[in-house]
Amino acid sequence: MSALHARHAWDQRYRDPIAPHSLAVLYVQPDSEREQRYLLSAAWRLWLEGPEATDLPRLLFDLHHQLAPRAVLDGFDIRDELMTGRDKTMSAKAVYAGVAVSSLDTEKGTWVQARRAAASEGDIPGRVFVVLTDGTVVLCDRGASTELGMFKVRSTHDLDYAPGHSPYSWTAVTRAALSKDPDDPRDPLRWLAALSDTFEQADNRRVLSTRAAGGQPGRRRA
Repeated sequence: MSALHARHAWDQRYRDPIAPHSLAVLYVQPDSEREQRYLLSAAWRLWLEGPEATDLPRLLFDLHHQLAPRAVLDGFDIRDELMTGRDKTMSAKAVYAGVAVSSLDTEKGTWVQARRAAASEGDIPGRVFVVLTDGTVVLCDRGASTELGMFKVRSTHDLDYAPGHSPYSWTAVTRAALSKDPDDPRDPLRWLAALSDTFEQADNRRVLSTRAAGGQPGRRRA
């Protein structure tokens, strides 16, 4: 997600430039080929560059407050209402599992600063914030080519698929360690967590409505 975001932003930096932040909603669905296993899929949203999509805390804050009333009242399908694309593998039985943000603003500098100094898309670092419905919070940092493909993962919960086995290295941290100040109103993770709660309520009601109409069974938490 982060690498593709950087590629699109770099390729379109002069023509229809896109915002330095993109959003993905994560879904799980039963694996049709393996019993009691689930597959992860995603739907995503890119914005064109503009004042409404440049400030990440404000973007997440506005989305949360815009959508929360509807999520509580009647729910909605996040993918249809907000996203602009989704994985072709996503099935009708997929249920909400979490939300992620890809940002080209990092501790190294802003997207504007990075693109001024970059010679190619490989020179653009990225950061990914993830909040899952089981309370897991993950922060990923993807380094530029000068950092030789560095990819740092920090998580509040276990990411191993079996004891001592993981597809990548990661570090266990507390939620507080992922922010300079978790009580800061401009902490992106604060508003990403609020937005995830809104999305979960919306999808819960969507699934319950579908179930009442004779469709798929109730949701399953990630």
